[in-house]
Amino acid sequence: MLPKSEKTRLCIECVILNACYSEVQATAISQYIPYVIGMNKAIGDKAAIEFVVGFYSALAAGESIDFAYKLGCNAIAMAGIPENLTPVLKVK
Repeated sequence: MLPKSEKTRLCIECVILNACYSEVQATAISQYIPYVIGMNKAIGDKAAIEFVVGFYSALAAGESIDFAYKLGCNAIAMAGIPENLTPVLKVK
């Protein structure tokens, strides 16, 4: 925990709600956070894993959050899992 005397502002740019039916919560959170990813229906474990591996791989390579989101969705499709439209990106 940071000391109260330090005026450090933590900046959260993106939140991923990797849970089924989390689009409503993502919409609410997107009022405060620039990028929020939620799921518009149930998502299987394999699809969720494919998404986050693609997403974080893109971020680690220096890509934008938008690009990382698209790569995560494409990773689901490339794995042959028909859930690539389940993740939804909300932008503030």
